Amino acid sequence: MSTANVYVELVKGQSETPSATPVKVLNVLDATYGKVAILAYGTTVPSAVTGYAVGCIFIHTDGSGEAVFYVNTGTTASCTFTANEQGLEAALALTTNGNGASKIGVEAISGMSAATVQAALSELVGRLNSAGTIGTGPSPLVWAGTDVVNLATDIGSGFVYQNDFLQGPLADTDDTLFAQTDVNSGDIISDFTVAGGVINFDSAGHGSAHDGVEGQLASCMVLPVAGKTIKFEARCKMANTGQDAYYIGLAGVDTTILADSATIDDTIDKAGFYRVHASTADKLSTINSRTSEQQLGADLATPLVDDTWYNWGIVIDGVTSVKYYLNGVLIKTESTANAIPNAVMCPTFAAKVGQTSTDAELRVDWIRVTQEAR
Repeated sequence: MSTANVYVELVKGQSETPSATPVKVLNVLDATYGKVAILAYGTTVPSAVTGYAVGCIFIHTDGSGEAVFYVNTGTTASCTFTANEQGLEAALALTTNGNGASKIGVEAISGMSAATVQAALSELVGRLNSAGTIGTGPSPLVWAGTDVVNLATDIGSGFVYQNDFLQGPLADTDDTLFAQTDVNSGDIISDFTVAGGVINFDSAGHGSAHDGVEGQLASCMVLPVAGKTIKFEARCKMANTGQDAYYIGLAGVDTTILADSATIDDTIDKAGFYRVHASTADKLSTINSRTSEQQLGADLATPLVDDTWYNWGIVIDGVTSVKYYLNGVLIKTESTANAIPNAVMCPTFAAKVGQTSTDAELRVDWIRVTQEAR
């Protein structure tokens, strides 16, 4: 398997109890077999089937009287999973690169450093509960390599902003958090129907198309600079992805990120996910721009289900590239130089109606933003 042009995919977790059919959690791209798993789980250990990389780790979730961790010591074409009683760390050290040369863990498969992948896998395994459900917190592959604790405690290393919105949005007249812009109607309110803190960017009306609200966390500015990384992730859900307009991401200070439900701004720096009324139903696109120069990834986040939580992640690598993640899976990398933002931006959310039957609502469970030292 080639280690060049590495593709790594963290697959959305399944909500049902693991069945006999294995669930592939982490995939890489193989030149011959396409997507192949390097991490999977289930109640039945796979045998003599295609689709599992050499060294793939299988977590046996019905391990009564049997081992829990297995490693593919066969081939990608026909797997042979061997029980490994030494646990995850030992399993990560068993992989070969397919040419007989020993290498450390999944570094042989993915080309990523073993430490980075092991950290991501360890966090992922820790978030698999007894029902096999992936947790609802930050995505391991988005945050791999970022020392959030150090950023929070060592101011000189950069900064981290996290908010679970237990205190609500503090919006409108007593606004100390979001700068709010309404169109005809709109509000940023707490959602008291769910446990924990959730805020709702609510159009608060649908009497005419384009009713809605935008909110910007202008106190949390990031600035892309060469050699430094910016990361953003938020857990959000939308009421109507078939007709309404939304924006989730980073943007320069502006009151018309979505000028209306049909038009997205084309004058300020930004990196985010968006949908306008004219977009394909149940799909969001990506956009990154440097003033009027922009690159769009049309209809990438698909298919979306109304009122369903998704993790939306963005990684800006200096002024070189922007990567977009949906539920921890990389769905787009943009590296067109003149469209990589290089001006200050802040977390930005917007919801505007594209119909006149129901309110447009964008709920945000939590947000995390980091930037390495400027």
